[in-house]
Amino acid sequence: MPPSKLVNIRLRLVYLVSRYLGLIALGANTFVVSYIQFQASQDECRRWLAFQLVTSTCLLFSLDYHLVCRLYALSKMNSCLYWFLNFAVLVDAIVTLSCGFVAIYEIPFSEPGCLPTESSIGVVALTSVQLATQVLIGICTSYKSIKLYFQNRYMVPIAFLVVRDGFLLFALIAALLSVMLASSLSFGVAQELCYVVYPVYVSVLSISNCRIAMNVAQMRTPSSPSITLRESDTDVVLTTIISEA
Repeated sequence: MPPSKLVNIRLRLVYLVSRYLGLIALGANTFVVSYIQFQASQDECRRWLAFQLVTSTCLLFSLDYHLVCRLYALSKMNSCLYWFLNFAVLVDAIVTLSCGFVAIYEIPFSEPGCLPTESSIGVVALTSVQLATQVLIGICTSYKSIKLYFQNRYMVPIAFLVVRDGFLLFALIAALLSVMLASSLSFGVAQELCYVVYPVYVSVLSISNCRIAMNVAQMRTPSSPSITLRESDTDVVLTTIISEA
């Protein structure tokens, strides 16, 4: 199977995961938050936090993989860049889950409410690693955008779309992670944000991943099942085409 076809299959799977896992997570959040306001043991709080950790990590991994594939397309299918960034994203997910599960069993929770009453170095570590991964992807996007600009290819519609989405998502996710990092280091008012941060974070990850897929899908033409930048006097090939689900 050609590499571009394999990437497209993976991206369709990523799109479906982001779309439906996000809906499941938000639905579960609505029910569980209503329940834990009145009764919840320490073990129930830990199970709920573990669910939050797994779903948010899967959604962030899906989004990061999508962004890596777009950079791979703009880099003329540079395999070294593709595998390097995928390795970084995979390490990010592993560290996040490892530190997260350790932190969940270290942090005591209020009863009822499941609000953390103490901080943990594990939470700071996993948030820092996630933020570092976003910075790495952002640096690669910046480098590629500068390169396209000096090659007079920056305003090619597909290239502009990919670079624009990359920058916007970097700013948005980095800002959210920075707020989460700050809230993990303080309590009081920030403690109450725990009820808000998870649904907002899940919504942003799910909607953003679906939106950037739809942005590219909307640029498809009836005569062409996929879009390449070679048709626009450039040698950059876009492989991140996802048809409408």
